[in-house]
Amino acid sequence: MIPTPPPGDSAPRTVNRSESLTTELVIYYFTSLALSWAWLLLWPLPSDFAFGDAQKARDAYNQIGLFFGFGPMAASIFVTFAFRRTAGVAALFRRLLIWPSSPLWFVVALCLPIVPQWIGIAAWSVLTGAALVLPPASTWLSSWLQISVVAGLLSVGEELGWRGFMLPRVLTTRRPLAAALIVGIVWGVWHYPIWFTFNWAATGSIRDTIAILLAASVSACAWSVLITWIFGQTRGGVLPAMIFHGSINANMNVFYQRAGDAALTSLSLLACTTVATVIVAAVVARWGPAAGRHPADWVEPFRRLAVLPHGKDGEQGRLP
Repeated sequence: MIPTPPPGDSAPRTVNRSESLTTELVIYYFTSLALSWAWLLLWPLPSDFAFGDAQKARDAYNQIGLFFGFGPMAASIFVTFAFRRTAGVAALFRRLLIWPSSPLWFVVALCLPIVPQWIGIAAWSVLTGAALVLPPASTWLSSWLQISVVAGLLSVGEELGWRGFMLPRVLTTRRPLAAALIVGIVWGVWHYPIWFTFNWAATGSIRDTIAILLAASVSACAWSVLITWIFGQTRGGVLPAMIFHGSINANMNVFYQRAGDAALTSLSLLACTTVATVIVAAVVARWGPAAGRHPADWVEPFRRLAVLPHGKDGEQGRLP
């Protein structure tokens, strides 16, 4: 016989897995937008900023982008604490300490991004006839590695949010490829204000800026597929994703330094690197290890997010 609750009491509502995770994700995403987009509005442009000057636009982008990128991390900490308290926040930061089964995955994370980038750059040079003034290999290697380290450390602001917080939750109900594309789409949209502002400033053309945003959105989805693959092969660690992100930025930074304003404002260059990235991502998604399925050793822990912890110690419980 099922006991009847006393008058005035009501049975606790069991949290639906999808409902609770969707709530967390929605609050996280809009908090990320609010924090990052507000920073873009509040940060003053450099005094020497000039509309239509590609180099000045790039310098301003680097200054503002540094703080713009910490919105996702701040949002992930806020939402995790609100729903999972201190135990959840500790678990979030422990993702920074997860070590891959082999240190070679750090090398893969570092080197994989430059493959589609250099394929795209080479294709751009052939198709447009643009001359590439490449630095000596030792100079490029030194600059790339140094910038990768710095950019990788700074990318914790994005990666703790997108890969540490959002991706594991999406993976509880989606296959890796679908999860990667979902994260890639919202990751790209999050960039829109800063991409639009500084590409417009650099090109002086709304039409070119919109075209760049569309190409960059496709590129973000392709990069997300590759980062998700790395994430899966490294047991859900955020550090390899940070290295991957840092390598993306470092290699393009070195190239832009050599190619100058023509590359900064070149839609054709972005188109070539985007196509190359999509091709590499498609190859990895189709033929890479664990492509298209849930590897049990790293997806199963994400499924435990289905039970919503609450209370100051993060114990499992129910919403009242």
